[in-house]
Amino acid sequence: MQGQIQNAEATQEKATGENNTPSTKEQIMALEQEIAESRTAIDKDFAKKFASSISEEQQQLMFNDLAAFLESYEQAKLENLKTQLEPKITKHNELKAKLENEGIESKVKEAKEKLLAKYPKANPDEVINYLQEDLSPKQLREIDKLDPSDVLIRVYELMPQSKGKELPQELNDLHDDGRLDNEENEFMNRR
Repeated sequence: MQGQIQNAEATQEKATGENNTPSTKEQIMALEQEIAESRTAIDKDFAKKFASSISEEQQQLMFNDLAAFLESYEQAKLENLKTQLEPKITKHNELKAKLENEGIESKVKEAKEKLLAKYPKANPDEVINYLQEDLSPKQLREIDKLDPSDVLIRVYELMPQSKGKELPQELNDLHDDGRLDNEENEFMNRR
């Protein structure tokens, strides 16, 4: 009994641990929030940092050319933001690209499954290759209008082998030596 309880607790801990891993979308949202908060904090503290490190030349600008001084302040602020936020922004962009790729991969997987459900003998990789290399601009425009899950089916239907231009997989009519069955041979001779 106690062993069953421990097994149940271990299973529950494992399930809970797996659910605690944030999804890519959640990671992106967290990073966006973190970037916004960091930007606010950096903006707030930058004036003090800039004032403590102001050069004599910048002091001259402050009194003689206020616009040029403010421009140098803004430039320094942007460079500071870029330096401090660049790793987070890079990670954010990587996660967005990963999320986009996951979406594309799932659509391709769905399209392959749908193709194989309708045409079990189709080779999805060959269909994708045909799509990328052999379709005319007119056919590509036609395919662009389709639901992504139906694209591979339509491309397969456009392929020559789907129209019977490919040799059949099994030649039941022929013997090993290439002769027709006797009945078929007699039928052909009567004509």
